[in-house]
Amino acid sequence: MDPAVACTPARSPSQQDQRTIASFIEAQGETDWFSEFSFNPESEFGNKVMVVVDNSHEARVALEYALSKDLQSNDTIVLLHVARINENTNREIDPKAYDLLNTSKNICQQKKPEVRVVMTVREGVDKGATIVEEAKQERVSYLVLGQRKKSFLGRLRMFWAYKRNESGFVDYCIQNAECKTFSVRRRNRKIGGFLINTKHLKNFWLLA
Repeated sequence: MDPAVACTPARSPSQQDQRTIASFIEAQGETDWFSEFSFNPESEFGNKVMVVVDNSHEARVALEYALSKDLQSNDTIVLLHVARINENTNREIDPKAYDLLNTSKNICQQKKPEVRVVMTVREGVDKGATIVEEAKQERVSYLVLGQRKKSFLGRLRMFWAYKRNESGFVDYCIQNAECKTFSVRRRNRKIGGFLINTKHLKNFWLLA
């Protein structure tokens, strides 16, 4: 388990939030309450941690979060980039995708030189479904994605997307991946820490 971690709601929890948190703690127990946000030793063969890589600030934060965990020498970081299929092109993958992956790999090797790093590029029309399938094929233990801060209009669009059963790819991965899945964004520069979403808990402030 990671060193002591301060876990605090990013806002004053509503009654519904409090009921959700209470139910989770009651069902999982205090240890699992903290392990919800941790990378725990799984076996002698180690864990596979998949991080989705693109050119966004949010993806860089996701990688930073993964590297802040207590990774062991027998763990593996899988860097995944999803290239969209475009029928109007020759379907060659943009070389910039490999530049992104190599940059991310270098960061991993600087921060965690003892951890093995694997780079993967997959093509897909549906980004969420492609990520979930690749996580399943790779048998990863944890999936980490960057979470963009939603504006009011963004939240409104997401509301109607849920009405049509069409959530964004990050939310799709959280709900459908077989492994433990985190979406991550920075709280803010002044306060620090990360805001984390999992299948069970939403917008929780993690100050490691």
